[in-house]
Amino acid sequence: MEMSTHREWMYNRLLPGREAYTNEFLSGLEEFMAFACRQPNLSEGKIRCPCKECKNERFLIPDEVNVHILRKGFIPGYWCWTCHGERIQHTNVDMHSMLGSSQQWGPQDVNRHQDMVFDAAGLNREQCFIQNEEELPNMEAAKFYEMLNSAQQPLWPGCKNTSELSAAITMLNIKSKHNMSQACFNDVMKFMKESNHPDNVVPYNFRETKKIVAGLGLSRIKIDCCMNGCMLYYKEDNTLKECKFCRKPRYKAHNECKKKYKDVLYKRLHYLPLIRRLQRLYASTTST
Repeated sequence: MEMSTHREWMYNRLLPGREAYTNEFLSGLEEFMAFACRQPNLSEGKIRCPCKECKNERFLIPDEVNVHILRKGFIPGYWCWTCHGERIQHTNVDMHSMLGSSQQWGPQDVNRHQDMVFDAAGLNREQCFIQNEEELPNMEAAKFYEMLNSAQQPLWPGCKNTSELSAAITMLNIKSKHNMSQACFNDVMKFMKESNHPDNVVPYNFRETKKIVAGLGLSRIKIDCCMNGCMLYYKEDNTLKECKFCRKPRYKAHNECKKKYKDVLYKRLHYLPLIRRLQRLYASTTST
């Protein structure tokens, strides 16, 4: 059975007019709750909540999880319940339907974002058809398929040229290009969220957008530095309060800034780790 039809009830929550739940959703939700509560690794009687808001990050009692899912629906693309103890068993036979082709999905830009996910995992498309669960650890597989789902998930039902991942990458690129403040970014995302299709997967804010892209592994490290560029407050020097060369202070005086009870830096370096980027470069099957 193809993954797209295996649990399609998960995303067929409301009847036309949005006044009542479908019978298949209610029976499917009962099946999910029973499965999740049977797992031996429950955390103090709580399970992860897979609703659109909690996104499997919060542990709640089963009754609360049930209410959340009824009100908000499942997180997009959660076909395989890996965060609730289900092992990936059918991905080998269903990968063709998951990956699709440029003819099925639309513009090649979307497939390019899927390729980024494969590169980040150090895999190629052909490997995924023969990959078995012993070769790819369950936790890594869960993260990989979550990113792959994000790269394939349409921004809203019927959208042909933009996925959840491509929208997040594009918006972060616009923020960087135009030096957009975080508050401005949040307002833009809020407007996009409210003005699009009701079932859209537009990220809520800057924090949610960064979490979508984080799986690609291109992180940054923030390191405090001297206002004159003399040194970095790094490793054994991280405890210093002033530059050991020019003696300039590391933090602004409290009367110079609005945050009177928090140290405010004069300058900070944003370092992009090279190793992960080299790993991505040599993991890519298209790089030369």
